[in-house]
Amino acid sequence: MKILELNWRLLMGNDANIKVSVIIPVYNKEKYLPNCLDCMLNQTINDLELICIDDGSTDKSLDNM
Repeated sequence: MKILELNWRLLMGNDANIKVSVIIPVYNKEKYLPNCLDCMLNQTINDLELICIDDGSTDKSLDNM
């Protein structure tokens, strides 16, 4: 993510509105989801959209979102 941000700043200037969408597949990933979401939320990009896709997990993945 940091490399992407630096590339955009070089191309668009420091005042550019950076918007990034991250799609996270969630199916039965209860163990990994909290760390994944924490990492995404701690990025330096201001405009960050997280899209979590769950297709009927049978674990407690939805409780972590």
